[in-house]
Amino acid sequence: MALSVLCLALAWAQVAADVTIAVVGAVNVDITMQVNRLPRRHETLMASSPAVQLALGGKGANQAVAAARQGARVRFLGRFGNDSHGPWLQQVLIENGVDTSACEQSALPSGQGMVMLDADGGASSVVVPGANSDWGSLQPGVLQSMLQGAAVLLLQREIPEAVNVAAAKAAKVLGITVMQDVGGEDGPLSEELLGLVDFISPNENELHRLTGLPTATRSEVLAAARSLNCTVLVTLGERGALLITEAEVLDARAFQAQVVDATAAGDAFRAAFAVALSEGQSLQSGLRLASAAGAIAVSRRGAEPSLPRRHECEALLRTPPEVLPEKPASASLGFASRLNSMRERLDLWGGATDTLGLVARQGRVRGLGAVYFNFPQHLAGLSPSEVLAALAAANLKAGGIALRFPESMRLGAFTNPDANVRRQAVDLTIQGCAWADALGAEEVVVWPQFDGYDYQLQIDYTHAWSTTVASLREVLDSAPCRSKKVSYEFKPTDAVSRFSLVPSTGAALLLLQEVDRANLGLTLDVGHLLMAGENPAQSVAMVGAAGKLFGIHLNDGHSRLGAEDGLIFGSVHGRAALELVFWLQKTRYAGSIYFDTFPTNEDPVREAELNIRQFQKLAKVAQTSGRSIDPLLQQHDALGVLELMEAYGDVHIVKRCRGYLYAKFDSETAAQLVLRAARQKLAVAGRELSVEVATARKKHWHCQIDEAYPPRVRRLQDGVVLIQHMLSMAMQSRVVQEVFALGASPQGFYTPQFGDREMKLRTFCLGKHWDTQSHAYGALRSDIDHRAVLPLPPFLSALAQGVLSDLDQKCGVKMFPDLQPDTCIVNHYTSEGSLGLHADLDESECSLIAGVPVVSMSFGCSCRFLYGEDAVLLKSGDIFIFGGPARRLSHGVAKIFPNTTPKKLQEVLPAGRLNLTFRQS
Repeated sequence: MALSVLCLALAWAQVAADVTIAVVGAVNVDITMQVNRLPRRHETLMASSPAVQLALGGKGANQAVAAARQGARVRFLGRFGNDSHGPWLQQVLIENGVDTSACEQSALPSGQGMVMLDADGGASSVVVPGANSDWGSLQPGVLQSMLQGAAVLLLQREIPEAVNVAAAKAAKVLGITVMQDVGGEDGPLSEELLGLVDFISPNENELHRLTGLPTATRSEVLAAARSLNCTVLVTLGERGALLITEAEVLDARAFQAQVVDATAAGDAFRAAFAVALSEGQSLQSGLRLASAAGAIAVSRRGAEPSLPRRHECEALLRTPPEVLPEKPASASLGFASRLNSMRERLDLWGGATDTLGLVARQGRVRGLGAVYFNFPQHLAGLSPSEVLAALAAANLKAGGIALRFPESMRLGAFTNPDANVRRQAVDLTIQGCAWADALGAEEVVVWPQFDGYDYQLQIDYTHAWSTTVASLREVLDSAPCRSKKVSYEFKPTDAVSRFSLVPSTGAALLLLQEVDRANLGLTLDVGHLLMAGENPAQSVAMVGAAGKLFGIHLNDGHSRLGAEDGLIFGSVHGRAALELVFWLQKTRYAGSIYFDTFPTNEDPVREAELNIRQFQKLAKVAQTSGRSIDPLLQQHDALGVLELMEAYGDVHIVKRCRGYLYAKFDSETAAQLVLRAARQKLAVAGRELSVEVATARKKHWHCQIDEAYPPRVRRLQDGVVLIQHMLSMAMQSRVVQEVFALGASPQGFYTPQFGDREMKLRTFCLGKHWDTQSHAYGALRSDIDHRAVLPLPPFLSALAQGVLSDLDQKCGVKMFPDLQPDTCIVNHYTSEGSLGLHADLDESECSLIAGVPVVSMSFGCSCRFLYGEDAVLLKSGDIFIFGGPARRLSHGVAKIFPNTTPKKLQEVLPAGRLNLTFRQS
C-alpha cells in the first residue's frame, strides 16, 4: 500500500492522549512448561519446573496488552471460550486497560497455546485454536463500531483470514492504517488481503516462507521484501529490524538483551511501533521504541508478563543500541583452501615448508581469506601467538580447526572398543575447540576417518553408534566446545575403513538428530557425496533445510572405483556444480567456502585462485538465473531448465557510469531470457538491479541497469554536508515526473520577479508558500494569484527525512537536529550562466537559531553552487544539507552547465536543472 496513504492517515490521527489502537485477533491461555531440551520423537521428558505456568496469550491479546502498556487506548475484538479460562482471560485484558466490549463468547473452549521453553530461552509451541476459529458471520456494523476513532488496526494470522479481510476493508473505509502481522498460519497471504494493508510485518523466517527468497543478509532481506510490492516491517532478531517502503529503507539496531523467553517479543515490537505511529511519531522513532519493547520482552519469561510498560522502554531508549555484525552474504562468502596443498610444486616456492611457511604461501592466493588447520598435526610445537602472527603477516584469519585422529586409533576413535581410546578421542576434540578459541575461529570440523569397518561381522553397529552419540554429546557439552560450531564430516569409504559408520547424508542427519545438540552440524564434501552416489545439490538442500549445514568442501572427481580425485571445483560435473551453488544460495548458506583439492601436478596458488574464480562465476549465474529457475522447479520442467542453461551465457559487468551498470551477455537469447524472467530485478555480481531494455552492441548484448549508486558523504565545513550519488536514477525519474505533474496544475509553476527583473527560473511551493510582501509562510499564494498551495506529498517529505536518517546511520552520530519538513520550494532553472546569490530570509528566527537543516536535492544539469565564500559542484542525484551555524550563510546557484543531464533522466527532464529544497518553517 502506498506510503502516502499511511502518512495521510497518521496526519489525521488525534494526539497521543486520545488515540485508539484497534486489535482484531486471537486470545489464548498459554500453558508453559520449562524443559532442558525439546523431546525427540517417541521420547518422554520430565519438565525442569515442578508446575506449568498459565498466562494470557495469543498474538491478538498480546498485542492489545502491549499497546495498552505503551499508553494507548486499545479496543480488542476476539472470541472467548465457554470454559473457566474465558472469564479469566477477559479479566486480564480489562485489568490491563483493554476495552473488550466488542468481544463475544464462543460455544467452543478457549484457545490454548502449549509452550515448551528450553534452557536457552527458545520456545516451541503448538496452538489449539478453540474459540479463535469460531467467528460465524461477522456483521459489518460490529467492525464499524469497534474501529470508530482508531488510528491503527493490528491484525495477525491466528484467526480465519476472512475475518482479517473484513476488518481491513472496514478500516480502509474509515482511513485507518492497517498492520498485518504475518505470524500464525503458515501459508501465503491472499492478494486481496495484501491489497488492503499498509504494512505487513514478518520475521526473517516468515519473510523467507512468504517469498521463497533467501533472507540471511540485509541485501537479501531487502530483495525479498521488495518482491512483495508493499511496505514491509521485518524483524531480524539480534540484527534488529528493517522498514522497507517505496521511498526509503530504515534500520533499527537491536538493544543488547539476555534472551530468556522470546515468545511475545514480536508482539511487543509491533504493538509499540503501532502506538508510535498513532501518536504521529516519525517512522524512525517508531522503530526505536519498538526495538526497546522487543528487547525488554525477550529478557522476561512468559507472554503477557513479559510485555513492557512505556516508562521502561523510554529508560532503555536513553542507552545506545548494540551494533551487531551482519552475517556474510551468500554471494560473497569467505574462501579457504586446503593448507597441505601448499606442499605441492615446491619448485615454485622458495620459502619455508613448515606450517607457518605454508600459511605464508597460502597468503599469496588472491581472494583467499581463511586457513583451516589440521589438529594436532599442523599446530604441534607452535603457540597460538606464533600462528596468529603468521596469519596476520599473510593477511589471513583462522577459519577453523580440522580434527585428524592419530594412527593409534585405527580401530576407531569414537567407536573404538577400548573406552580409554574413546576418552582420548573426546579429549583431543576438546583440545581442538580450545585451539579454535585461541585463534579466534568459530568452527571445529570432525572427520573420524577410522570410525568404520572392513568386513561383515567385524563390529557391533548399534554399540558403535551409541558410543559415537555419547562421545559427541560429551564433546559438545564441554566448556571449550559449547560456544563453537562443531561440524561432523562423513566419508562413505576410505582406505583405512572400507565402510564408514556414517555412510550417507541421511545417516549423518540421523546422527545429528540423536545427539540433539544445537551446536552440532554437518560439513559436506563434494567428493565424499559423489563417492556415496549422492547428488551434491540434493544433499545440500536436505541439510540446509534442517539448518545444519555448517560447512561445505568443494572439489570434483571422475568417481572411478572409489577414487577421491580432489580436482578443481566444477571441472568434471559442471552442471552439478552450478546446481550445488544454486542450492547454497537458496538455503541461505552463510559459512566459508573451502576448496578441498589435491593439485599434485599444478601450481597450488594458481589452482586455488582458479577455484575461487570458478565459484564466483557459478554464483553469478545461479543468482542471475535463480528467478527463472524457480518456476521451472515447481513444474518439474527438465527441458525448460536445460533450455535455459543452454541459452544462458556468462554475465559480466563491463562498464560503470553514473547511475548505471552495463552487463554483457554471451548471446541475444541470454539477454532476452534475463529480461523476460526478471523484468523488475536482476542480480549481477551480488547486486540487485533494475533491468532496462537490452540493446545490441557489436558481438555482445548489453543491458542498461539502474543501480543504487553507493553514496559518498563529504563534510564540507561545520554544518555543511554533501551526499553524492544519493538518489538512484529510478528515484530521480520518479521525483521529476511527480513534481512536473504538480507543476503543470494551476497552483504550479510561475516565473518570479525580483523588483523589475524577471528571474531565470520557474518556481512553486508545496505545503506552504513564502509571501514576498508579508514575509511570512501561508496556505495561499497571496502575492501571486491567491490560489491555495498544493500539499506536500508525503513521499517527498519522507524522502527528505530518510536522507537525514541515512546520514546519521552512515556517520554513526546525529549530524543535524530533526527536520519536520512542511515546505518544499521547487525551482526549475531554464537558463545557463550566472544566477543570483541570496541568504535565507524566508524562515522563522527560531528555526534559524535552532539550526534546523535545509535539505536540497539536485536533478538534471550540474551546477556550481556557492555557500559563503566556498563553492561546490552539484550533480544530478546529489543532496546538499546545511544546518546549525551554516543556516545563515549566503548561498545560491552560480552557474548551470549545459548538456550534463544523465541520459536516462533526459526522457523526463529534457532541459535545465530541477532543485527541491525542503524546509521547516
